[in-house]
Amino acid sequence: MKLRIWLLTLLVALLSLAMTANAQIAAPANLTIVALPTDSVTLRWQAVPGASSYNIYKDTDSDIDQSFEYANTAATMYVDPQAAGSSYYYLVKAVIPVGCMTGTVLDTNGVALGGVLVAGTNQAFPEYTFQTYTLANGTYSVCDVPAGDYDVCIYKVRYPVQQHTATITDGGSATFDASFNAFSWTPVSGHLVSNTTWTNDNVYQLDGYVYIDSLVTLTIEEGTTIVGDYPDIALLVVSSGGDIQAVGSQYKPIVFTSNRPAGQRQPGDWGGIVINGRAHNNRGAIANGEGNSGSYGRADRLYDSESSGRLSYVRLEFSGFDFTPTNQLNGLCLQAVGSGTQIDHINVVDFKDDAIEFFGGSVSVSYLMLTDGEDDAFDWTEGWDGTAHHVVIRQTREFSDRALECDNQSTDGGGNHDAQPRSHPNLSNFTIIGKKGVTGTDGDNAITVRAGTEFAFRNFIVTRGRRDAFDLDDTATSLNGAASPGVANHDSVSMDYSMFWDNGNTASEAIDPSTGAGIGDGHFEVASSEYDSTNCQPSAAFPINTIHIAAPTGWTQNIARFNGCGYVGINATNRAANPSLLSVTAWPNAFDARPQAGSPALNPANAAPTLPAGLPVVPYVGAFSGPTDSWHIGWTTSATNN
Repeated sequence: MKLRIWLLTLLVALLSLAMTANAQIAAPANLTIVALPTDSVTLRWQAVPGASSYNIYKDTDSDIDQSFEYANTAATMYVDPQAAGSSYYYLVKAVIPVGCMTGTVLDTNGVALGGVLVAGTNQAFPEYTFQTYTLANGTYSVCDVPAGDYDVCIYKVRYPVQQHTATITDGGSATFDASFNAFSWTPVSGHLVSNTTWTNDNVYQLDGYVYIDSLVTLTIEEGTTIVGDYPDIALLVVSSGGDIQAVGSQYKPIVFTSNRPAGQRQPGDWGGIVINGRAHNNRGAIANGEGNSGSYGRADRLYDSESSGRLSYVRLEFSGFDFTPTNQLNGLCLQAVGSGTQIDHINVVDFKDDAIEFFGGSVSVSYLMLTDGEDDAFDWTEGWDGTAHHVVIRQTREFSDRALECDNQSTDGGGNHDAQPRSHPNLSNFTIIGKKGVTGTDGDNAITVRAGTEFAFRNFIVTRGRRDAFDLDDTATSLNGAASPGVANHDSVSMDYSMFWDNGNTASEAIDPSTGAGIGDGHFEVASSEYDSTNCQPSAAFPINTIHIAAPTGWTQNIARFNGCGYVGINATNRAANPSLLSVTAWPNAFDARPQAGSPALNPANAAPTLPAGLPVVPYVGAFSGPTDSWHIGWTTSATNN
């Protein structure tokens, strides 16, 4: 007696070509079967978001006839009475209710506005999104949109101007008409000497350096756009004692961008934002910022808890500028900023120098999306000791460099690696996609820690580092965490509960038995001066196999970066495993760093059970909790100049 049941799933593509969307309707995944030997077959599958029911098809041929469904159920299982000895093919389709949305966009004078972007995100299932543009007569129409309540935002030339909630019903057509004022163009220059508000019915152009003076507050409304003054260098500087309140929202972020037309914008079109605080640095005195951006910091900690304001839901595009290799402007420069400053939900994209750089201070940051710069993405020096969590970094430009560049005191100009107070930030839940496979002279290791910094990294995903994932340099750095005679073991350099995959050059041998041919195993590197190549072991000062930094579980040797000397990793919390991210190599708009269902990054056993103060304990590794995590939806972009 033999019962053969063939199980097939089908992706139902319900989105029409009129819907230029990011939504991907999933198949009914993990279809399984339990067959009783005498009387029935039970089919089970995972629910599809938004599905109202499931059609089941059954045929004796593998080319299943889909003219009529065999059965329909709202459940995620079906029991089919079936006599033993028969052979059938099964197919399961999700039935997604869909509808349309139409409308007209005018200005307040009744003039039709063509080329306006209308974008929506399903409130219950944020993986379902749509976007369309108005025609010359101001009308738009988008159909085959999964039914549900949508957050709809109207953008004009990428500036968010209106938000609305619309309900799309099965077979129905929702209507949303919009009307808004034409933008005024307002130049701003020099010093703001009294409290000022920038409103979202204006575009503000920074003419040169604009300073928020001490005791002055600049308030920027959600949805406001600020542009530079290319080819001149424009910069917004919060002076020591000044205050900025730039608070956007998920679908109405505050956007700083280039004043050049779309298609011509490039990294370095304007200078970025600088916040000068009065918290500590380790220069021993008040310092002068790069790019003549003002004075900052102190040798003491009297102002470490100071607030310089708040940045939330802010996007910085095409920022940064290189005066010289050691005198540069960044996307967001935080110079001795105090811990009372709130910085979260920041998107820095297409930047010239670093996306974000810390010069001392105690400020903490969270929910950052840093993509495609021409230098480092996340950089610190001069004693920064704040926290950071939920950060996505992608470095795929020709001149992209490291994802993290970490110093106690910068090596540029012969910095003092043992300067006090020493840099010691605590970081968790980073997803880092490096530059592997991209041409260009920069971008070697995904993470470089050096120049005496301390650090604690937890819940990192590091993949596609061009040369290696992690590089620890300089004696002062390794001595911080050494468990050697005469050196305090204060556990000050550590990387735990992290996941590495496909870093470095393609492996020519099975260094890690869990990876095959074509997968890089270059996860760790240490400078030759820090490694005892004669005895083929780390020097006494280096923390590999003595404290927390060690090769991922499963390794049996290292590659030639250690001059042929290998070592065995003993830290069971780091592992080499494919995090199964949705789309990390597609550029630009299909990029998606969220892990797929079933990813080892979503296994709570792989995540840190405890974290330092200020970091949220979460049951996953990396910046996202799964394929439907939506903290980045609406306010970020991964590519803009096109």
